Amino acid sequence: MVRAATAEDLKAAANRWLADGVYILEVLPFPSYKTASAGADRSKAPEIGTPPTLKLPKLQRATLSNGLRVVLAERHEVPLVNLWMATDAGYAADEFAAPGTANMTMALLTGGTKTRNALEISDQLQALGADLKANSNLDLSIVRLSALKAKLDPSLELLCGCDSESVIS
Repeated sequence: MVRAATAEDLKAAANRWLADGVYILEVLPFPSYKTASAGADRSKAPEIGTPPTLKLPKLQRATLSNGLRVVLAERHEVPLVNLWMATDAGYAADEFAAPGTANMTMALLTGGTKTRNALEISDQLQALGADLKANSNLDLSIVRLSALKAKLDPSLELLCGCDSESVIS
C-alpha cells in the first residue's frame, strides 16, 4: 500500500493530518561520502600504546552502630551520587521459601508506599533526575540509587519512603 502511494495520496494525507498547525519540513540531500584514500592499515593489528594511568579513589570505611559496614569512594568530576546497599540475602537464601521470593521482595521496594504508588514514585524519580533499582542475584539483594548531587536529599526521601508532602522542591 505504501509503495503504491501517489503524490496526490501524500498531499491528501498531509492536508488531513497536518492542517491544524504550522509545520515546516526541510529536506536536505544526503552528502556524498567517499572512502579515505589513505589512513588505517587494516592488514595488521594496531600497535599497543601506553595505557592511561588508573586513578582509583581512596576507599573510606566505617561501621555504623547497627553493624552496617559503609565503604565510601569519592569522585568529584561529575555532580552525581551513586549508592548501593547490598545485603547477604540473595536468592540462594530462598532455600526454604518459594523460588523467586527474594526477587519479588526486592521488586516490592519500588512498588509503592502508604503515600505513593509505583507510578508516583517513578514520576518523582524522573522529575528529580534520579534512578532507583532493587534486585537480587544468587548471593546478594541490592538497592541502588543514582541521583544528582543537588537533588540528593529529596531522592533519599524517596528511597526511605518518607511521608513528606512533596519530595520535589
